[in-house]
Amino acid sequence: MNINVVIDSVGAMIGRELFPPTVYGLDGLPAVLDWTEVSLVTLWAMGMSMLVTIWPAWSAARLDPVEALRFE
Repeated sequence: MNINVVIDSVGAMIGRELFPPTVYGLDGLPAVLDWTEVSLVTLWAMGMSMLVTIWPAWSAARLDPVEALRFE
């Protein structure tokens, strides 16, 4: 929602304009925050992270601690 402020700040730090209107044809970047998309992306990321952690956790739970530490 504050993307134009960020663009102006970064442009000031590097000493030039980030998105010149003559090149890109924009006087600012449009930023629309759709809360439905935010919630869907958040749920998807949480679901995927839980899904990819199930296999290592399941494999570790089946290990005997003595056997697992024997070769460490």
